[in-house]
Amino acid sequence: MFVSYGPKSAAEYLIEHGFIPQSTKTTSVAELTFEIEESDRFFDDKLDVLEFETGGSSLEPVQSFDVVSAPGRDGQPDPALIQFVRLSELSGKDAFLLESIFRKEIWDFMASPVSENNERAVFDTILSTCASSINEMNEISREEEDNNMIEDEGKPKNQRSCAIIRNVERRAISTAEDYLAREGEALDLKEYYQERRLKDLGLDSPWDGDERNPDVGWGSRKPGDGGIDW
Repeated sequence: MFVSYGPKSAAEYLIEHGFIPQSTKTTSVAELTFEIEESDRFFDDKLDVLEFETGGSSLEPVQSFDVVSAPGRDGQPDPALIQFVRLSELSGKDAFLLESIFRKEIWDFMASPVSENNERAVFDTILSTCASSINEMNEISREEEDNNMIEDEGKPKNQRSCAIIRNVERRAISTAEDYLAREGEALDLKEYYQERRLKDLGLDSPWDGDERNPDVGWGSRKPGDGGIDW
């Protein structure tokens, strides 16, 4: 007989079932929480976007996501996490996307990089949340102390279990940090919203003058002929 508990983090297994599965030795999961702040100038607009995407039901401006460290995974965060934080960090010149004319499309826009400034803010926000989570765990017990507690069979089982969970979550968060640090070094190589929009309109290519009348400024562009550095 087999029992399926479903996909859960080590902490959820301990709280709900009283044990930590062996799979945590290879697969680590930690939960990170992000929020669209009420002080955000565009708070109401962003809530409208979330509400539109849920068909009129209210989607909370506070969302939690799992980060995972496992064999074969490079630490890339959940795409939905990145999508939510891109919306959360939308500001400045990028805020034009919050206009009502884009309301049906903006959530899909957030699935891809918006601008270099926005993407940098996204990475900084996630890395800051990762650092805060690890600092909170270190205030209870540092990694070396947790390792010693896990190995000391004389310690109470509940204390050892909590130490295991902290180390599991540290591993998951550290893997996400490593991924974001690597990706953050190549932000200038990503394709952002304006570049994608120019390609869609066929405006990313060199301008060909009217060969029949060189004095007339009419011409044509070949869609996708991205020879111009915008």
